[in-house]
Amino acid sequence: IVEGVRIRYEDQVDDRYVKAIAFRNCRRIRIVSNDISQFTKANGIIYVGGTQYGIIARNHIHDGWTNSETWGQLTGIVFDDDDNGSSYISVTRNRIRNLVNGPGFLARFNNQTDGISPIVRSNHLSITDNVIDNVGEGIDLMGTNNDVERNVITNSYLFGIKLVHGASANTIRFNVIRDSGFGGILLSGSSVIPRDTADNVITNNHIEGVNRDHNHDTNSTFGIAIWPNGGTYYAVRRNRIADNIVSLGGNALFGIAAERGAGSLNAVRTNDVSGWIRKQYDLDPVVVPFFQP
Repeated sequence: IVEGVRIRYEDQVDDRYVKAIAFRNCRRIRIVSNDISQFTKANGIIYVGGTQYGIIARNHIHDGWTNSETWGQLTGIVFDDDDNGSSYISVTRNRIRNLVNGPGFLARFNNQTDGISPIVRSNHLSITDNVIDNVGEGIDLMGTNNDVERNVITNSYLFGIKLVHGASANTIRFNVIRDSGFGGILLSGSSVIPRDTADNVITNNHIEGVNRDHNHDTNSTFGIAIWPNGGTYYAVRRNRIADNIVSLGGNALFGIAAERGAGSLNAVRTNDVSGWIRKQYDLDPVVVPFFQP
C-alpha cells in the first residue's frame, strides 16, 4: 500500500532514470491518492511489473519535463516494461498532466511522453475514468484483453490512444479525445513483436479538434487510422471500428483512414464523421473490406 503521500523529485537530474513508486511481483496492490511531481526521465513515474490484482486510483501525476539528448521516456503509469505480465488491476480516476519534452530531446527523438502505457505482456487491466492532459500520447497500449473506457484525453502532441506492437482483444469505448496533434486513435502494426494488432473493438468514442495548433500540417492527420509501422511483419487485422463520433474542427486531413499494406479484414461501420477535412474516409479495400458510412 502507498496511499496519501506527496512525492516530488527536487533534484531533477535529467539524465538519471528515477521512478516515484515501483511495485514488482506483488499481489493486491493499492496505490491511491498520491501527489507526484517534477520527474524527468522515468519509464513509469508509477511502475508496476509482474503484479496481479489491485488498484491505482486518484493519483495526481504532473509537471514532468526532460530535455535530455540521450534516449529516454517520461511516462505517468507503466506496466511490465521488463517484467512478466500484470493483470486484474484497476487504473481509475487518476489525473496525469504536463509531461513534456524540451527542444533538445524533441529534435533527436520526437515526443516520448505517455500518460498510461501497458506494455506487451499486460493483460486484463481496467483503465477507466482517467483525465490525461498535455502529454505526447494519452494511452499507449500494447497489451491484450484490456478495457479502456470513459477516459478524457486532451492536448496530446501525437495521439490520444495508440494500439501498437500486437495490442489485441482490447475494448476501447466511451473515451473522449480532444485536440490531439497528429490523430485521435491509431491502430498500428509491428516489425519487432511477433503478434498482429488484432481483434480490438473501437466503439462509441468521441474525437474532436485534431491538429488545433497546426504542429502537424505536413502530416496526414486523422480522427482514427490504421497504419503499417515501418517494415511491418505483423499487421492490423480483424478490428472493429464502429459507432464513433469524429468531429475534426477544420485542421485534419482524414476522418477515418487505412493505409495500403497496414493489414486486412478490419471492419469500419456506422461512424459519424464531420468537420472541415479533406476526406471523410480514405480506406484501402484490402485493409478495410467491411465498410458502412
